Amino acid sequence: MIFVQNEAYINAYINVLTSAYFDSKRLRGVPSTSIQSIPIIASKPPNDMTSLRARAKRAGFSLAELLVVITIIAVLSAAGGPAFTALTSSGSANQNISQLSGILEQAREYAVAQNTYVWVAFYNSTASNGTSQVSVAVIASTDGTDPASLGGVSSWQTYGYGAAPGAGLALVSKIVTLKQLNIESATSVSPSSLPTVTPPVTSSANSINNSTTNNSTGFFSIQLPGTSTPVSFIQGVQFTPSGQARNSSSPVNVIDLDLQPQKGTTNDTKNVAVLRMNGLTGETVVYR
Repeated sequence: MIFVQNEAYINAYINVLTSAYFDSKRLRGVPSTSIQSIPIIASKPPNDMTSLRARAKRAGFSLAELLVVITIIAVLSAAGGPAFTALTSSGSANQNISQLSGILEQAREYAVAQNTYVWVAFYNSTASNGTSQVSVAVIASTDGTDPASLGGVSSWQTYGYGAAPGAGLALVSKIVTLKQLNIESATSVSPSSLPTVTPPVTSSANSINNSTTNNSTGFFSIQLPGTSTPVSFIQGVQFTPSGQARNSSSPVNVIDLDLQPQKGTTNDTKNVAVLRMNGLTGETVVYR
């Protein structure tokens, strides 16, 4: 510890510090040799407890007011519940339809860009809660050829390609599962449901069905995420290297995917949709 014994030195040091903080005009007449004579005015913080209690009382709620607010909230929640459920269901259906349309378009673009054959295959199943769901897989030929042509069959829709990924086959993207959705056969959605949609144009020469192709034994055997056993994707459509959409080995005018969203476990007949693929260009148009 340092002790300073010279009182004159201490006073001089204090005077220097004092002159830096005080205005000599306002402190005229105050001796500069000491700051002990400068009055110190202490300001006490307000301590008006009565005023604080009054403000707190005005800011609170009475029990009756609180009960009225809770009752109003309960009534509004009960009234808005069904509307919110319907809105959520509609949003989910719209998202599924938009996502499926995007998958089909990406598959067509991949076929053209890679100059190869691409299949979009579907697996319909029932979820644990009883609702319908559709798993969608996009498979591409890795060498630009259709393995069905090497299998001695005349049409790809009767050929079982086996495991995917597998020999000559690759999964282009992750498998997507669209919940609360059914894929129906073509014309299951009547023009009266969607006045803007005309019935599929069927080729009288070949009697082509405008639905996606079905293979009872399955096109591809694919293991779904979180499962231990592969399942058979028995429904699909093919995109050629030129971008054409096909459901057989012959050209087709259009291919329709009639989609039936669900509310809970029942079909929502007022929210149907049709995804129509142009056979020549492979482009997809959504009708709602």
